[in-house]
Amino acid sequence: MKIVQAIHQFLPQNVAGSEIYTYRLSKELAKRHPVHVIYSEVNPCEKQGSVYEGSLNRLPFTRIVCNYAYRTFEETYRNTAVEAIFERVLKRERPDVLHLQHLQTFSWGLPAVAKRLGIPVVFTLHEYYLLCLRGGQLIKADRTTCCEAVPEVCAACLRERFSHLEIPRTGPNPEADAVRGRLAAARALVTHVDRFVSPSAFLRDTFVRAGFPSDRILVSDNGLDPTPFRSVSRPRRDSLAPIRFGFVGSLVDYKGVHVAIEAMNSLSRGDWEFRVFGKRFREGEHAPYVASLERAATNPRIQFRDAFDPVDVAGVFSSIDVLIVPSIWFENSPLTINEAFLAGVAVIASDQGGMAERVRDGKGGLLFRTGDAADLRRQVERLLDDPGLIATLAANAPRVKTIEENATELLALYEELQAGRRPRDGWFRRLLGGSPHR
Repeated sequence: MKIVQAIHQFLPQNVAGSEIYTYRLSKELAKRHPVHVIYSEVNPCEKQGSVYEGSLNRLPFTRIVCNYAYRTFEETYRNTAVEAIFERVLKRERPDVLHLQHLQTFSWGLPAVAKRLGIPVVFTLHEYYLLCLRGGQLIKADRTTCCEAVPEVCAACLRERFSHLEIPRTGPNPEADAVRGRLAAARALVTHVDRFVSPSAFLRDTFVRAGFPSDRILVSDNGLDPTPFRSVSRPRRDSLAPIRFGFVGSLVDYKGVHVAIEAMNSLSRGDWEFRVFGKRFREGEHAPYVASLERAATNPRIQFRDAFDPVDVAGVFSSIDVLIVPSIWFENSPLTINEAFLAGVAVIASDQGGMAERVRDGKGGLLFRTGDAADLRRQVERLLDDPGLIATLAANAPRVKTIEENATELLALYEELQAGRRPRDGWFRRLLGGSPHR
């Protein structure tokens, strides 16, 4: 079986949750079947639409340069030039299945291209991109969350982020009409996808409320490679040693790092450290946010650490006792939470979305009210007062699905679709003998 995986960005240039997952999944699948990755990359030094072939650790790829060179708003989600390139690659590779991991910078017409060629399509929903034009986070400029896509509300985000693009003057609220057009394109895309995979029940329910067919969205968490974490040792803590809290992830506003810094700044006691691991952007749209974090971190126990290579992830988790996940958006199934569970690290997370599915209070960690620095401080102080609770929480963490199990699940799905059979309800549950969301 030949498999093509498609993702909006990829390693080593871009290192984030969906990119890391796609790489690990592709490498695992490649142990059993040929895999080819198609991805896009922003590179202003190269011509829009340039195509390059290569390999990453013996994983072959096609890279398409997409520099956000759009003239109209519609081009942000429909790009016929990219569709033509994609079609040429699919005809050359002749895959038995196309697995879409993300479509940002690509084109929402890609599923239709694959279906015209008779290729089954699987689409993993890593967040809410098909519903939300603000990066798929369902979050507004004022950092408040949305529960659904409402064109009249989304119009404000369109005006803020895409005012430089052409929008047809269709009526009294052309921005809202443009959002309706985008949502209509999402509904059209659905007709060409054989099966969606959602790593959390919350995300699946959000898409079902938006009109996506419930019988075509499977809930199944992403798998991880446990190998790097087998070397993590958690020696008995010295009662006099400070508790090491940490944040691991992108330093962007929807990740809520400002909430964690406010909480830690307000602690009056000194038996702790807070280590922030993430790329400190010095230019671009996230640079002002990073600068504001550095200004806000007035307590010397807050330490900024640079981003790290994914191969060093176990070392990062070895250096902390408690992971703080303060995201103010709904998240899906954060990679860092599952990594913390594998490393024996307790978690304090926001009480919404996929975070609240993975961290049940007392099972793997503690929850706090999203965006509430005082409530986060309360949970931090709870662990400072009772350090023994940290090991108890970590020991009660839920099981983490391995990338090998995940690949086995997906191969069975690919084979069903390739054979022209519609996967039946409960398919994931029967395969692993348990819950579809592991």
